[in-house]
This record gives sequence, C-alpha cells and structure tokens, in this order.
Amino acid sequence: MPIYEYTCEDCGLDFERLVLGRTAPSCPGCESTRLQRRLSLPRVKSSTTRDMAMR
Repeated sequence: MPIYEYTCEDCGLDFERLVLGRTAPSCPGCESTRLQRRLSLPRVKSSTTRDMAMR
C-alpha cells in the first residue's frame, strides 16, 4: 500500500495519505478533492539515514 504526497489546489496544504485501492483522498484542511499528487522520494533505511535521524 503506497503512501502518496499531495498538495491541495484550493488551500495549498501539503499532506501524505496511505492509499488503499482506488480510493480518492480529500484534503484534511478544507476537504477538497482537487489535489495534485507530488513526486515523492522512496524511503530507504541505511546507516546514513539512521545517523541523520539521530541528530
């Protein structure tokens, strides 16, 4: 189940959603469904990311 990042076209809020199937998310700020899905980076576990998280 992928986590997608969105920007609301109405209020400009950036947020993430776990998307199940073809469920269309809505903005948690204004409940609009006019959303722009953003390109998100994969999350990778490594010693470097662990060290950065500890700072």
